[in-house]
Amino acid sequence: FLKGCPPAPSLSRVSAAQVATKVAAQVAAQVRLLLPVAAQKGDSAEVARLLLECKSADDLNYAALKGNTPLHWACACDEAKVVDVLLADARVSVDACSRHGMTVVHHAASANALRVLPKLIAPGARAAHLLDAPNEWGEVPLHVAATAGHAGVVRMLLEHGAATDAVDQWGRTP
Repeated sequence: FLKGCPPAPSLSRVSAAQVATKVAAQVAAQVRLLLPVAAQKGDSAEVARLLLECKSADDLNYAALKGNTPLHWACACDEAKVVDVLLADARVSVDACSRHGMTVVHHAASANALRVLPKLIAPGARAAHLLDAPNEWGEVPLHVAATAGHAGVVRMLLEHGAATDAVDQWGRTP
């Protein structure tokens, strides 16, 4: 060794558990970064690959920008194949709310997502119980769709039994 230089660290001091922990943290960070992007872009193959790599439901349901999870993004972008892949994984939460208490059904209704919405609200669907869920202003998805002028979404929500008497914080019904 050179005079005055500390000895090189020994690799034997790093345990396999430490390496595994560091790798797991890197994978989690990658999933948190890439999964929402893949969901927005409609890359169902990449979403499926990331789901397989991820070990934590917290990472799959991580809500970063605007409080949106990957499922929120897929619904807001009307990416039906991505929604199918996400809903097939039991670790993906349909109950997570984004900013202002918006559910995945609110996001689909707001975005005029006619391909995604039936996958969420059909009888027996994982998110069917959110058909009349209010956001923080008391608006149900029918309010959101009607306000946006999305006639096809309004029709679909009504066909699935959406309540027409829900009152928001301003006293409005859909």
